Amino acid sequence: MAGSRVSGQGYGAEQVPLGEVSTDAFGQFTKKVQVPNELGGPPHNIQLMDGTKVAGSTTFRIMPSVVYVPKTVVAGQPFTIKMLGVGWTDYDNIYTVAYDNSAIGYVCGFNSHGYVKIQLRASETPGIQYIDLYPSIYKGQQKMPSLYCLPLLTYDKDHPGDWLPAFHVVIHVVAKPAAVSGKSSANKA
Repeated sequence: MAGSRVSGQGYGAEQVPLGEVSTDAFGQFTKKVQVPNELGGPPHNIQLMDGTKVAGSTTFRIMPSVVYVPKTVVAGQPFTIKMLGVGWTDYDNIYTVAYDNSAIGYVCGFNSHGYVKIQLRASETPGIQYIDLYPSIYKGQQKMPSLYCLPLLTYDKDHPGDWLPAFHVVIHVVAKPAAVSGKSSANKA
């Protein structure tokens, strides 16, 4: 998928050529392809074309993953968690964020081709901090109760789309360094 919901230009499926192949005497071939790790969502199609005729097809899926979490963060300082493979449909394009059991918002992967940066600020309290990332639903038809853009704690049992993982990450928040006095001990004459 390519395009944008935000720009008003729309979006749709995009075909990308992966190269040409020649088969052996048995009609088999091997082709190494660099698989993108960006935009997840429903399975992507790969078609083997013979001219304009589809001679074969298969699918592959890009699953969401957390690719960066800082291990240590100074109390009160900003930090970033990075994800790849977030999808593009209304049921797989957002991950909601819960920081120490408090829902604080969501991130969307569609307009960033599945790559998201979750920018947070560490708690002022030193210690171990927990951040949970839950797949959720961006929008839908149901009015009440509103289930959209909220953590789906039962995602593994009743998420309406394909199975998506949740992530439980841990950071260690350390105390701010002690303030250094700006006074100097210069000798007086």
